[in-house]
Amino acid sequence: MPVQRLKTIFVLNSTLVALAWATAMVVLPIVFADAAITPLAIVLAVYFFADIFVNTEIPNVRDIEDDAKNNVSTFPTVVGVKRTRHLLYLINMLSILVVIGAFLSGFLPALFSLVLLAGRVLAVFLNSRIGRSDDYRRLELLGEMNYVFVACGLFIAIFG
Repeated sequence: MPVQRLKTIFVLNSTLVALAWATAMVVLPIVFADAAITPLAIVLAVYFFADIFVNTEIPNVRDIEDDAKNNVSTFPTVVGVKRTRHLLYLINMLSILVVIGAFLSGFLPALFSLVLLAGRVLAVFLNSRIGRSDDYRRLELLGEMNYVFVACGLFIAIFG
């Protein structure tokens, strides 16, 4: 039985990348601190998983031709660029609902919620450019800078 490359299995690569980074950012510090996993930690893990997943798919739009030639299964190669944009909107909206739900449930303070929601608004804006821009490197950079934006906002919320 031949071994399949991970990239040939639809969305597995993006899922594993997002899971690895969300785990490294949220779960590992909790484990090393020997602390309990709280609802806030789960909210942050879901938030970062969604954000990283979306940011992993943006370069896939730029690479659609090479990915198709190499039998790499990504949102753009399987469902097309327009549907990719719509699916990423959906993922962002679900992430927004998680943040709002966490705030309404009392797991997330108002200022933290606003910072996380601002990050999602930027992500939705970047999503809106998928299939409408030729400058995917800039979209990728801005997507990565979203973490800096959110981190600075959270830093100000904590220490400001």
